Amino acid sequence: MELPVVHFMSGNSYNLSSLPLGNSSSLDRLEDPKCANDQHAVMEISRGLARRRADVDEEFFSELQMIQGGESGFALVADYFGKCLFDDDD
Repeated sequence: MELPVVHFMSGNSYNLSSLPLGNSSSLDRLEDPKCANDQHAVMEISRGLARRRADVDEEFFSELQMIQGGESGFALVADYFGKCLFDDDD
């Protein structure tokens, strides 16, 4: 390989001149062409979760109040934590 070389976390490496820059000329926005589709899918899921976080407090407390006496709210709390719906910036 000729320098400069770009190494991705996926283990793939490319010459910088052979990588498509896409719609960005910034080096921090380069994508591995072999993994770009998977990366886009993950980013879309992440954006969807971020949009859902906007009203998660009200939704969470309303679901928590609907739990009947014999049920535990632990499963609901674990589900919300598992989906990273609680924003740690608050």
